[in-house]
Amino acid sequence: MKQSTVKLLYAYWNRVRNGRLAPRRLDIEPAAIAPLLPETFIAECAGPMRYRFRLVGTKICHQFCRELGGTDFLDLWEQEDREEVTSLLVRIFGEGAVGEATFLAHTKSGRSCRFDLLLMPLTHGGDAVNRCLGAIAAADAPFWLGAEPDLTLELIDTALHWPKGEPAQAPRPQEAPHPSQLEALIRSRFTVHDGGLSSRD
Repeated sequence: MKQSTVKLLYAYWNRVRNGRLAPRRLDIEPAAIAPLLPETFIAECAGPMRYRFRLVGTKICHQFCRELGGTDFLDLWEQEDREEVTSLLVRIFGEGAVGEATFLAHTKSGRSCRFDLLLMPLTHGGDAVNRCLGAIAAADAPFWLGAEPDLTLELIDTALHWPKGEPAQAPRPQEAPHPSQLEALIRSRFTVHDGGLSSRD
C-alpha cells in the first residue's frame, strides 16, 4: 500500500484500537481524520452476502460518478472478483482481520486507473464486528477520473493481516452469514502478512 490516505487511516485506526480486536464505531472522530474523509467510507454487514455503504467520502463518489451511500459494496465488482471480495469481508468481520487490495478501474473508452483499497473492522452496539472502516485511494489520479461513468473494476491483488497476530474468534453479528454458508469462499487464497502497513513503505 503506497497511498498516503491508506497509510494514515490505518495508523489512526490502529492507534484508536489500542490493543483491542477493533475500535468501536463511536471511537472514530471525523475531526481527527478530516483530510482523509473524502477517500474514506464506512460499510456495515446488512445480511448474508450484503455489505452496505453507510457513509462514503465525496471524492470516492466523484471518481465513481455516482452516489454510493446506501448501495452494496459487493455491487461494485464483477462476478469473477465478487467471490474473492466476499471472502475478504468474511475474514474481516469474522476474525478481525485487516484487508488490503489493489484494483484497476477501467472505462468504456479503454482508460484505466489503479486504486488501493483498505478495509478495517469496527464494532458497534456490542462486541461483534459489524462495521468496517475503509479507504479507496487512486494512484496518480488521471485528469479524466470523475468524468467517465460506468467504471469496471478488476482485482489485481488482495492480502490479509491480523493486528493481534493471529485470527480471532470474533463474536458474530446476528445478521452475518454463518461461516458454513461461505466455506468455499473462506478457502480463497490470500497473501498473509504478519505485520501492519508501514509508514516507511
